[in-house]
Amino acid sequence: MVTAKHSLFVCVAVAGFASLAGGHAVRPAAAQAAPTGHPTIWSGVYSKAEAEYGKRTYSQLCSRCHGTDMKGGLTAPSLIGAKFFDRWQDLRLADVVAYIQAAMPREHEFYVSADSARAIVALMLRESGVPPGREPISTDVKIQLGILITRPPLVR
Repeated sequence: MVTAKHSLFVCVAVAGFASLAGGHAVRPAAAQAAPTGHPTIWSGVYSKAEAEYGKRTYSQLCSRCHGTDMKGGLTAPSLIGAKFFDRWQDLRLADVVAYIQAAMPREHEFYVSADSARAIVALMLRESGVPPGREPISTDVKIQLGILITRPPLVR
């Protein structure tokens, strides 16, 4: 059951992240830039170990609705591949992390911690074909806001 308190939390969280998105982002040194000048998810923004932690966390928190294969269920969409890019294209890494924390699960039975949300996002990236880097997703929301989600780059 969604309460007014939970609805207010979701609205405040979304508004807060939206207002931060207009600010100047901190740019990781080794990040691959998009045509807009922002680093993208294709620049190695998560680690293999983080995605493995995300796999365990996803199994506990998300698989009931989104399926064990992350391809969706009766009541929840796929979280990987084309569906991931259709939903999150041109948004920021922080948007996905914030959404998981603020709106998942729909029943609000429990709270998804920032660490768990970042790990789940790392798993979503890995399963969508995004290569890992050496470091986990930054805990700094300003850095997450500076990382653009784009479709896979064209192979030339």
